Amino acid sequence: MNLPFRNFTTFRSYWIREGASGHGGWQARRDIVEELLDPFRQELTRQRRSGIPQISEEPIATLRDPAAIREQLGRLQCIAQSDPPLAIGTAKELVESTAKTVLQERGLHVDDKQDLPVLIKQAQEALGLHPATAQPGPDGTGAVKRILGGLTGIAVGLGELRNLDGTGHGPKGKRVGLQPRHAQLAVNAAVTWCSVMLDTLADDEAPWRAVAESTDE
Repeated sequence: MNLPFRNFTTFRSYWIREGASGHGGWQARRDIVEELLDPFRQELTRQRRSGIPQISEEPIATLRDPAAIREQLGRLQCIAQSDPPLAIGTAKELVESTAKTVLQERGLHVDDKQDLPVLIKQAQEALGLHPATAQPGPDGTGAVKRILGGLTGIAVGLGELRNLDGTGHGPKGKRVGLQPRHAQLAVNAAVTWCSVMLDTLADDEAPWRAVAESTDE
């Protein structure tokens, strides 16, 4: 920590020089604390976020209501390593919020009581990303369709993992005991699925837009 003083004497000189003494120095005192602690805050933030995958801000910024997605991402950044069950439950909630957001952005009905696998299927179909409904073009190639099929399985598996040992349901007994590496697996899976969905939703040249335009006509 690089302090602008070395002992109490130099600290007192620094304190007076910065205008922090007396009843009127409260703002200066606040500024001093902010200045001294800011490097630590930045480093803690960097360490907290290291290893936590991120969703690009650009597609999120285009959403009409990104609040739920931002909330889940913020929570994941805080607890991915320290609380595996909560991280797994939150990762599932991120996928669920993203699926509902996609349907809402497409002007489709959102059933809040619908199971996660159905929501995932509906959201991927809405963007032409379900392997069974992929349109001709890059998203309809065999390779991409196989990846999309795997992506669907990942998202569904995430919901099953949450039911196994995540938060959101009260366990009937002792938890399975999933570790931080399992939480990281869940978080990576959730962010991968959500990134693909939101990037496609924001893509001006995505095939789903042409289909939507032809339907409107």
